[in-house]
Amino acid sequence: MKCTLSVLLTLLSISSISALNLAKSAECGVRGGRIVGGSPAERGEHPSIVSLKVGTKHFCGGTLISEEWVLTAAHCVDDSTARLMSVAVREHNVFGPELPSALIVKPSKIIRHGDFSSTTFENDIALIKLSQPIRLEGDEFAGVACLPDDDSETFTGQDAIASGWGRLQENGGSPAILHQVTLPVMSNQECSTLLGGYFNIGRGQICAGFRQGGKDACQGDSGGPLYIRKAGKDYLVGITSIGIGCARPRLPGVWTRTSHYLSWIVQAINTH
Repeated sequence: MKCTLSVLLTLLSISSISALNLAKSAECGVRGGRIVGGSPAERGEHPSIVSLKVGTKHFCGGTLISEEWVLTAAHCVDDSTARLMSVAVREHNVFGPELPSALIVKPSKIIRHGDFSSTTFENDIALIKLSQPIRLEGDEFAGVACLPDDDSETFTGQDAIASGWGRLQENGGSPAILHQVTLPVMSNQECSTLLGGYFNIGRGQICAGFRQGGKDACQGDSGGPLYIRKAGKDYLVGITSIGIGCARPRLPGVWTRTSHYLSWIVQAINTH
């Protein structure tokens, strides 16, 4: 569910960024073998993406950043959700069986940012600790994303990749297969001008999309990744957060900027 204001609740060619790898047993950002206006991804193309489910129903995305931690949006999860949900790792087809099958893991803890606002969607970030670590060695369909190691890059004008199982058009149907779309990152200043009538864009957010619309994340993509590819690695630079509808002209999507929250992420993991 990409969160959209009033109607609907709602990735970077890195020039000099270094990787923050939180995994102990695997290299981060390595790929294995709709999103509105996007196309199907190959299985293993984004091995760090996970599906959050209640029963067998997908409701949000997330990204594996270590063997036992997933990053997602705060608006996707809370303490009550933890009792009902599961995390599907190496998922590709959310509607049918596949081999090897997805790994289904229950969460042991959910940590939402203490200053998350369900009104403004500021600090829309949460961590999910898995009840057991994922074995990643030799698994071409499961992996961890790299995180940027500092908050110095804005990524403005660079191409990013959003990925998820969200609706293929506003109020439309959802795909069985993981989809992806490439979007240009927009400056926060331009984004604020376009979205100023709806909400403020802060330093902890990153915007992407085309002024003419046509491509975007949508409902069901919430919590999922916005990646930038550098030297063959996926860097997680955004978490799908909010937007006005899906792929409308002059209304870019908004993601939580992961680099702004590096200290919070590391502290939360070290504390728990």
